[in-house]
Amino acid sequence: MIVFLLLVHSWYPLDCCADRDCHPIDCKQFVSFDDGTVAYHGWMIPKSRIRRSQDNDCHICVSKSLGSVNCVFFPGLA
Repeated sequence: MIVFLLLVHSWYPLDCCADRDCHPIDCKQFVSFDDGTVAYHGWMIPKSRIRRSQDNDCHICVSKSLGSVNCVFFPGLA
């Protein structure tokens, strides 16, 4: 399990994760809007914070100290 977590974190950009804020998440937890933003539990995430996942899963990077979403990752984005 530790090896898996290290491999997952290996592709998260530092500006999103800082090696501790990101984790896989069920894609169904996001609500998408026509303007490219997504919502997650009351947070509105602008298109500028949405990136392509490097696997077939969604991921979220939440800064617990700031109480904000740094980035989200979706599979299959161009």
